[in-house]
This record gives sequence, structure tokens and C-alpha cells, in this order.
Amino acid sequence: MVGWLQTGTHGDGFESHTTHDLNKNDMKYFAKKVKMYGHTFDSKKEAEHYAYLKHKEDIGAISNLRMQVQFEIIPKITTHEVVKLKTKTKVVQRVLERAAHYTADFVYEENGKIIVAEVKSKGTMLARDYPLRRKLIRLKFATEAGFENYEFREVL
Repeated sequence: MVGWLQTGTHGDGFESHTTHDLNKNDMKYFAKKVKMYGHTFDSKKEAEHYAYLKHKEDIGAISNLRMQVQFEIIPKITTHEVVKLKTKTKVVQRVLERAAHYTADFVYEENGKIIVAEVKSKGTMLARDYPLRRKLIRLKFATEAGFENYEFREVL
């Protein structure tokens, strides 16, 4: 289904986009895409949190602010198979399941810790896959070596 996009500004410095005639590639929770600081955000709330974090970075309260950082939460599942070639036999690795990833809205450093921040609304907090991904990322930070300084925060 092809939709159309309505663009407007609301006097608050944000440019919003409303999608009509939703299809499977459009926003799930009717959030408006927002452009700010040369970036496109999934919601006004996410854009406002970026502005807050950017200000904190500018005054030196946080550092190394990054957006859309990806973490592997479940590694790929592979198997080894023996393949007979014309002149030899070879063992090859075959991927049965691809790795699963979690993409954080923001990652930054604060007081010696690496903060992984996720901006959510009440509706997206209850999304089918989000609670599982949240648990898996928290488990990764709590149990895997190299993630001792990581902290997960939800911005509601």
C-alpha cells in the first residue's frame, strides 16, 4: 500500500512527518518522525532527549554521545558439515540462525560508566518483542566480560 506524507512545523523547532495509509514499513505506534540537528528521530520525545543529552555533552557532564548503537544479544547458531569436493573432503561452517541484535537509541559515558539509553512511550514499552530484548541486554551487561561498566536506562 502506498501512503502519503504530511510535513509541518509546529513553532517548537521540530519538523514532523505524519504518515497516512500505513503499511508494514511505516511506524507502528503512530509516532511522528522528527528532524533535528541534522538527524531524523522516531519521535518527538526521542528528539527532545537527544537535545537534552547534547546539551549535557556540550557542558561536559557526559561524553562520547552516540546514536543507534547495535549490540549482539544472541549469537548466530552454526553447524559444521563435511562437504565432499572432487579431490578432497572439506569441513564448512553453515549458519542455521542469524544473530539477534538490539539497537540502543543513545549510548554515552557518564561518571566512568557507559550508559545505554532507550526512549520509550507507554505503548512501545508493551510491544511484543521489547520486554524480551530489554531482558537480554540487561543479562548481557550483568554476565558478560567486558560489560561491567555498562548500565541500561529507560527514558519514559
